[in-house]
Amino acid sequence: GVVADLLVVRGVPNVCVNASGDIACRGLQSPGELWTVGITNPYDTQSVIRAVSVPDGWAVATSGLYERGSHIANAVTGDVGVHYDSATVVGPDAGLADALATACLVEGPGCARWFVGLPDWSVYLVKDGRAEFFGPAFA
Repeated sequence: GVVADLLVVRGVPNVCVNASGDIACRGLQSPGELWTVGITNPYDTQSVIRAVSVPDGWAVATSGLYERGSHIANAVTGDVGVHYDSATVVGPDAGLADALATACLVEGPGCARWFVGLPDWSVYLVKDGRAEFFGPAFA
C-alpha cells in the first residue's frame, strides 16, 4: 500500500500496484469502475481462477507455495507444511491482508473463523482443486 500511496501523492490518483502477489488499489480502474484483480490459479500460474472487484484504498494479498516453493513456516511448531494451495485475502489494509493470507495457509480450516469478526474482509482458499470463500468480495 505504501507505493500506491506515494503514487497518489505524486499525482497518479488511479493506480493498482502488484508487489509479488500483494496488490494495492487506489482510485478507479476507469471512470465509475472498480479495479478488477485476478486471483492466480495455483495449478496453472498463467491462468486466473477467480476475479474480484477492489474498491479504492483496498488490497488483495495471495499467499501460496506455487511460485517460491516451501518458504513458510509455522511460528509455533516450526513445521513448513501448509494446509491450502493458496489463500487470497481482500480488505482495507494491505499489511494485514498479507499477514492473514499467509496465516491462513498455515492455520487451515480454522482460519475461516477469523473473518467472522472482520465483516468487510474476504478470503478465497484453494485446496486440491477446490475453492471455498467467505466474505462480501466473493458474495
